Amino acid sequence: MTPQLVVFDFDGTLANLPVDWDGLRHALAQHFPSIDFVRINPGLVAVRDQLGGPALSEAYEILRRYEAAAIPAVEPIEATMTLLRRVRSGGSRVAVCSDNLKQTIVSGLRQLGLTTLVDVLIGKEDVRQYKPDPEGLLRLLDQLAVGPEEALFVGDGSRDEQAARAAGVRFLLVPPPPTVNRAGHTTAPRRTTNSDLRAGHTHGFHVL
Repeated sequence: MTPQLVVFDFDGTLANLPVDWDGLRHALAQHFPSIDFVRINPGLVAVRDQLGGPALSEAYEILRRYEAAAIPAVEPIEATMTLLRRVRSGGSRVAVCSDNLKQTIVSGLRQLGLTTLVDVLIGKEDVRQYKPDPEGLLRLLDQLAVGPEEALFVGDGSRDEQAARAAGVRFLLVPPPPTVNRAGHTTAPRRTTNSDLRAGHTHGFHVL
């Protein structure tokens, strides 16, 4: 069955966004010296819980600057962009649910030429709990009146998979980048077609 809704993660799924994560951690730690930013998302949760909403807005502004600086160098992940175009042309609605800020997603989609193909966006500031919590996916399902059994989430990591499972949504793992074998030949997954999706076959991608 072709899914009514296909949701994509952004960074690592539709594109690679080369954010200076070490620089971001340093900037956040300087601004909020009482908070540990070894892991950014838990650090942001601590800012919200310990310092309040206005402080979280300040943290998001720092994050926005670092994400925006990476947009000119965003690199498309062609296999997933092809999948997005194909499921869209096959009649599925398309959404993005990402831990990036919404403006970053909008700018990235514009850079990739995908803006008109995406119906709804959920960014970091739209949820209280970040992935692997399913809040973002559940919001999309509710907003678009789609049941979890009618949706598919496409992502690149364990947090995406955990969010999908918690929401009761099928999950499609983005394949790793092409590799060079011992003979010097580049190997890449076969492109996924609409008939593959209808039949439940997604060559190169991994249904979990």
